Amino acid sequence: MNAEVGNRIRELRLSYGFTIDRLAEILEISPGFLGLIERGRRGLAIPRIIKLSVVFRVTIDYLLVGRGEEPPCRNEDLISNFIQGFNEHELKALTDVGKNISAYGYSKGEIDLLSEAVCFQIVFMNKLLGTKTINEAQPV
Repeated sequence: MNAEVGNRIRELRLSYGFTIDRLAEILEISPGFLGLIERGRRGLAIPRIIKLSVVFRVTIDYLLVGRGEEPPCRNEDLISNFIQGFNEHELKALTDVGKNISAYGYSKGEIDLLSEAVCFQIVFMNKLLGTKTINEAQPV
């Protein structure tokens, strides 16, 4: 692993709002070891490279050589437009989820991952129920 790979990992970590301690915890390594990786002085085993690609939603090719799929754009306007289609029941449920999530002190990156998982779940349920919009799906 070289300095360019370490720099990419550091840039991704910072863009997701992870502290070095939190990302090290996710990867199950020490913060000091992660610091060495980010400075290009140590490498990562394949399973941890795969875990990084999942956490940051990038390809392994992007992590290792800087090519391939760029990190996804977290467009707040898209999320805002998505939420504007919610009915009163859905907004209350989303607010309750937000209150529960904020109680745990997640970083911005972790909250982004959680919100993406919630959006995925809504889309999945709509497909399962055969609906086309969030408002057409009935609460279970």
